Amino acid sequence: MARDAGNRQDARERPVEGGGRRWLRKLISGTVGVAALIGSGALMLHAYGEGRSSASGGSPVLIKADPGPFKVKPDSPGGRAVPDLDKRIYDRFAAAPPKRAPERLLPPPEVPLPPPRFEPEPVQEPAAATPEPEPAKPETETAAKTAKKAVEAAKPSSPPPAAHKYRLQLAALRSKAAVDQAWKRLRKRHRDLLSGLGLAIEKKDLGPSKGVYYRLLAGPVDDRKKARRLCVDLQKRNVGCLVVKR
Repeated sequence: MARDAGNRQDARERPVEGGGRRWLRKLISGTVGVAALIGSGALMLHAYGEGRSSASGGSPVLIKADPGPFKVKPDSPGGRAVPDLDKRIYDRFAAAPPKRAPERLLPPPEVPLPPPRFEPEPVQEPAAATPEPEPAKPETETAAKTAKKAVEAAKPSSPPPAAHKYRLQLAALRSKAAVDQAWKRLRKRHRDLLSGLGLAIEKKDLGPSKGVYYRLLAGPVDDRKKARRLCVDLQKRNVGCLVVKR
């Protein structure tokens, strides 16, 4: 019993080694932390002081661009050569075009022909009645009549009345040259109808309002019915035609 009591007393008097080491580590770590806080505070105070001194000592710094050009064209750029850069074709198009008079491609308008006028056909007179034979007369009277007839036969006879001629009026133009050209063109196109006919030009003055016209007359045609038949055939081919007595 006495031995156990002595052991407990020795244990109380001896220090514990593990507890001293832990206390020492805590002390060192606390000292390092305090030193770090003090150092950081000192740095902050120093920086604050430097900022105040620089702000109060001069103007703020301005950032400026370089005074030289931003891009400089090289002396020999190289690359592909593009031809015809000196041509000024667009300048030619931009210039005002020269004024030109309007070109007339169509021929002058044709003068319309007057409306057709058909002449009435002559009325055929009825044939004269055959005279009845006269009664026989004495020979003396018959001889006298025979001598009278012989004298009348010896006299020069008057020429018979000229037969009527008909022509086809195909145009009315302003000049003889235009009539000649129109006649050549019509004969070429309608040779089957106009081959046997000739050209006659008739000048007609229609007054100061209308002026002078030259009529194109084709003919002559002896028979009026034949002339009208030719006119109808020409009208079917869109050719103006009138039958006139000339």
